[in-house]
Amino acid sequence: MTISEYFNCFCLFSFIGWIYECTYCSVKENHWANRGFMFGPLCPIYGVGTISCVFLFRVLPVYMGWMESNQILEIPLWMIFVVCSVGSAILEYTTSYVLERLFHAVWWDYSDMPLNLNGRICLPASFGFGIAGILVTRFVVPFVLNHSGMTPPNLSQFLALLFMIIFG
Repeated sequence: MTISEYFNCFCLFSFIGWIYECTYCSVKENHWANRGFMFGPLCPIYGVGTISCVFLFRVLPVYMGWMESNQILEIPLWMIFVVCSVGSAILEYTTSYVLERLFHAVWWDYSDMPLNLNGRICLPASFGFGIAGILVTRFVVPFVLNHSGMTPPNLSQFLALLFMIIFG
């Protein structure tokens, strides 16, 4: 994959994360809740998390020589779950802390959830992201990666530039 394809995937998964967040929070609050970051329908934390999974479970094993580029590495489900749970907790806590310091705002608060840490993360959400990591790693990412080569390189680069302009 090229850098433009990775950026397009980042934008795609940030958009999918936005759809998930808006749907979940709207149902929970019984009214529309726009969960986008800054302006537009994006939750970049989902894009970062998904691209991190791509690197951890697809790119790194090839780069380290643990497998050939045309093989599919069967990483055990428990390992994907643990890595995604712990990784999401680290990503979520760090993102929450940085956003709060930079923008003096709170985007999420788990204070009412059991086993939370400063309201930034909680065990049930981390477990949920571990399960989501299995689904994304085993089904969604392979589907996207298998179809990313179908986009002509010039179109992929154009879309990446367009998304960068919109995102910026």
